[in-house]
This record gives sequence, C-alpha cells and structure tokens, in this order.
Amino acid sequence: MKVETYRVVFKNGFVNGKSFVAIEDEVFFNPREFVSILKGDKDFTNKDVETFFALPSKGLDGSIIWTIDQETKDTFKFSKIEDLEPSLQDGLKKRYSDFLSDLENFTENKLGKKNSNAAIAQNIEALEEILRLKNSMELVAGHNPSDGSYFPVVVGWGGELLNEKIDDTSLKTGAQKKDKRAKGNQDVDIVREEEQLEDARFRNFVEKPLLFWLIWVLIFFLTLVISFLVIPACGIKNILNTCERDNSELIIYQNKITGLTDKLNFETNLCKSSYDTSEVTNDKSEEVAQNKELDQVIEQRLNDSEGTKSNLMAQLVWNSTEDLDLKIICPNGKSVNYIHRLVDTNSCGTLDVDANVYSKFDNIINEPVENIHLKPQKGKYKIEVRSVKTPNSVDTGTKFKIRIVDFGTEKIFSGSIWPSQKKLFSFER
Repeated sequence: MKVETYRVVFKNGFVNGKSFVAIEDEVFFNPREFVSILKGDKDFTNKDVETFFALPSKGLDGSIIWTIDQETKDTFKFSKIEDLEPSLQDGLKKRYSDFLSDLENFTENKLGKKNSNAAIAQNIEALEEILRLKNSMELVAGHNPSDGSYFPVVVGWGGELLNEKIDDTSLKTGAQKKDKRAKGNQDVDIVREEEQLEDARFRNFVEKPLLFWLIWVLIFFLTLVISFLVIPACGIKNILNTCERDNSELIIYQNKITGLTDKLNFETNLCKSSYDTSEVTNDKSEEVAQNKELDQVIEQRLNDSEGTKSNLMAQLVWNSTEDLDLKIICPNGKSVNYIHRLVDTNSCGTLDVDANVYSKFDNIINEPVENIHLKPQKGKYKIEVRSVKTPNSVDTGTKFKIRIVDFGTEKIFSGSIWPSQKKLFSFER
C-alpha cells in the first residue's frame, strides 16, 4: 500500500504483502448509493459518513487506486496515520471504531425489518458484507488543508486480503463464492465439498467394466449402419443434400434477383428526382436556431452554477432531477470524471461543474449542467454519459444534449438514457 498526496495505491492489487480480492459487484466500487442511504436515515447520525469510504478505481496495470469522494471546492489530501501526532492518531482511531460500531447497529436493525425498496434492501445487504470483511479495511488520515482538519478514511473495503500470492499481476475480482453454513464457530466450505463429489462421480464413470463399454460401441455402430440404409441418397427434405440442382431452378432464382435489383434501382432514382432542396435549407436554418437556443441555455446554467469557460470544453445538459455523470477519455488514454477531477492528476481535464449528486440533497435541481475543461490534444476524445440509479430514479428515458466547444467551433450530440445505462460518443481534433 502506497500513500500518496491525493491517493492510496494497491500496486498490482497487493497491500502489505497480501493479495486484495475485490467483490464483483458495482455497489462495492461505487459507495455513493449506500452513503446517501445512511445520510438520509434518521437512525444513523455519525457525521464521518460523507468521506469515510474512499472511492476505488482500477488502473491499467492491475493496481487499485483509492481517492476521497470530494464534492467541495477544497482539495482533500491523504496522510499516513503513523505520520500524525499521537493525539491525532488516537482521535482518528476512536472515530473509526465508533463509525464501525454505529454501522453495525444500523445494519442489524435494518436487516430485521422488511423494506419495499429493492435498492435500499440491496445496499443494506452490501453493508452487511462490508462489515463481514472489515478486517481488510486500512485506515488512513484524510486532511482538509483549508481548515486544517483531519478525518478518518478507509481503503480496502468491499474485498478481502489473501495470504497466498496471485501469479497474474492484473487485478483479480470475484473470489470463489462460498455458501457459508454455521457449524459451531467454523464455516463449512460447500465449494470444496462439491468439487470432491464431482471427482467421485468422474471416477465412477471411468471405472465401468469393459463389457459396459463394448455394448455402447456396438450400439453406436448399429446406429450408423441403420442411418446409412434409411436416409435417401439426396438427404431428407434437402437436409445433407448431395444431389445437383436442376439448372432450370437456378435460372429462376437468378431472374428473381435481377427483378428485385431493377425495382430497387427504380425506387432509388424516383426518390432522388423528387427531393426538394428547399427542405434542406429550412432544416438547416432550424438547426442553427436550435443550436443558438442551446448555447443560451448552457450559458445561463453555467452562470447559475458558478461555472467557468475555456477554449476546449464539454458540457452536458438535461431537464430532470436524475443524476447523470459525464466522463471524457482523452487521446492519451487518461480520463476525467467525478472521481478524477483535476487535470494536474489525470492529465486529461478538470471537472468544473458536477450536478445532481444524489448524496447532496440540497443541490439537486431540474435544470442541471455538467462542465469539463479539456486539455488540448490531437486525436480522438471518447465521451461517456452514465445515468446513476438512485432510490428516486424514474424508469423512463432522460433526454440530454452534449455540446463540445473547440476553439470557436461547436459539435452537438443528443440522446436518451435510462437509469444504470451508459451512452458513448466521440469526436476528433
């Protein structure tokens, strides 16, 4: 585990000599949903919930990179617990212990009750699994330089640490799923029992007497002989047909193809001759008017959200309270989004405005905009729009538009997206 200024890195998936194996589930790589549930429940009052769970992401080299989920203008930093004064260490360790205790009490109370909301029920089960693997958590110190405060942050949650080494240096996910049955204080590994049962079945199958196999070989050859005698030479209803077709039949098919081709060419020429060029002019003028209106909408929303402008930027607008996220992958392979926000650390761009974050209840609006300033590069930029599914999501499509401003020229993309969906676009410069 390497603690850097703005992130913690599990190089090649290893931490303190052990292999970190993450659970294959989206909720374990996006804590925002269960954090928002904890914040919105009156029974959970611990104030460290906002930044307690670090945001993980997977690097191209198999590393796991943990950053702080920051929605403020301040830039939070990481520090090792050991580097702090003893009094600060003790304070953060106590807040860490208190948070886990509060989380355990909250989860136990909620598991005993029925919940009609499937999303909340799923996240409560996820919290139970995180607590089961709490020994894999690593406590680090989060630091806000603007006010000098420290707060506890955990990395390595949502997975477990294994002593054995993994040969593959890429990140391993989805460890063996085990059906754990209580037996005293031990767990019975059902996977191991099933493997032993399969081995026994295979040995019994192979160790059949010789006469058994001779009978099956004889049946196989008899089936081949009977099939050869029964099936006609030209096959059954043109199946496995080895007979040549009559030339007259082939000529009929060729004439049909020629007739259909001539008809298609005639319809194409008819459409070209009846095309009215005045409609193109009207459509073009209407498109210009729509783009001008879109420019005015974006300008107003940027002003309302205190956004800024640059020569190369990407903007996403929609008209609902849904949580849409904008992500840009630059030609150099680096990306900018709500996790990697600053161009100084991602070498791609800066997320200037992030709208309708579900965990920020007071900032959800009906006319949002997201704005990213991009670092000018030559090549293809990939655009990704993602709709985050929250307890308040509506299962209907959300229409959106993307505007790319490239040193005075504009490109417009549009589409519609449903909760948990992703939409992809691209442009070159």
